[in-house]
Amino acid sequence: MKTTITLYALLSTIICCNEKPQQADQQESDEIKKQDNILIHQVLTDALDIADQNKTKTSFRYEFNYTLEDSSKEIKTELAMGYLFDENSKHLIIRRTTPSEVILTIYSSEVNNFKLLVERTEWKLNYLNDTIRDINGDSYNDYIIHTYPSSGCCLANVYHVYLYQKQTGCFTSAYKFLNPTFYPKEKVIRGLTYGHPGEAGLYKFKWSGIQLDTTEYIYPLDPEKKTFLKTSKETIHFTKDQGILMSNLPREYMSIDSITLNWFMDNISIPNESGQ
Repeated sequence: MKTTITLYALLSTIICCNEKPQQADQQESDEIKKQDNILIHQVLTDALDIADQNKTKTSFRYEFNYTLEDSSKEIKTELAMGYLFDENSKHLIIRRTTPSEVILTIYSSEVNNFKLLVERTEWKLNYLNDTIRDINGDSYNDYIIHTYPSSGCCLANVYHVYLYQKQTGCFTSAYKFLNPTFYPKEKVIRGLTYGHPGEAGLYKFKWSGIQLDTTEYIYPLDPEKKTFLKTSKETIHFTKDQGILMSNLPREYMSIDSITLNWFMDNISIPNESGQ
């Protein structure tokens, strides 16, 4: 009995001793995250103060860097303010880039403050850019964030689209598109689904206001890309009796992004980390 109790006490001591460094590491990690969040929030507060001081200007752009005293971390902050989406309403975009993340926010410029409309955080490794342009053909600029995953087998240019709403001055929730090419004059999006060449299919979506309708999917039926299958819905294991057979790829798809088209036609161009 004494031997059993002594052994149990010894094991308990070993377990406790092993837990202490892990707990200390977790506490240190939590403290670092807390400090990071405080710093990120402070940078945002400073950015809003700077924007407020320049609120009366028709347009305003500014950037600044905040570096810790020990130079261990730096946050780059960029501001763009003006009639970015609507000629009658002023908006503010703030982009904060930390060592690990890109934090994107859009505000409307109100009389006495800035109203938060959009906020999105992306891993810095995946983030490529964010742009403003009309996507759905309503003549108003929309907000687009371009990312590329850090892992995966196949072409994956991802676009997160926030449509601007003139009536409310706000934005829709994000639409997510894979390997798209945008045609705002046609109110159409043509792109490529995820998959290896010979498996991935082309798609065509059409805007109806802020609603998106699926028009068609097109898949290659043979390695030589001489026969194609048009279907009304996305499929993985496609056969010729699932849709309409075509002897040629419709000409409208020849204008999509060249990397995307080459992937579909099996003229493979392996994308680099920037998705290009």
